[in-house]
Amino acid sequence: MGNTDQRPASDTGIWILRCPACGRTGDARKAGIIRVGAWSPLGKYVLGWCSNCRRLRMLNLVQADHACTDTQADETWKEVSAYVASKTIDAQTAEQIIAANVPEERKREIAAYIAEGMMEVDDALRMLNA
Repeated sequence: MGNTDQRPASDTGIWILRCPACGRTGDARKAGIIRVGAWSPLGKYVLGWCSNCRRLRMLNLVQADHACTDTQADETWKEVSAYVASKTIDAQTAEQIIAANVPEERKREIAAYIAEGMMEVDDALRMLNA
């Protein structure tokens, strides 16, 4: 018999809980979750308390390799900085977008809407802080 373990070689065994609503992440081990012998390319959802949203949510359980990385945060910073340099977004708005506790992809999307004039700053910040 060959190896029946289909897990990818990059499996580190480190799992992260991510709230799909606000993007907050946390170590699954600290939440008491131990994932042994289970594997799914799509991850898994577990019911848990999001301390940022202050609600019960179906939290996404993903491998640390697939969670938000510093590279994604750097990409957001560069994109928002480019909007500030082109004077389509002011510095104060950029700081609020960067500081928002939402997924990086959402921050970049909102910044693009503001820069293109498709969304008012007040509306965008309300969406980011909802």
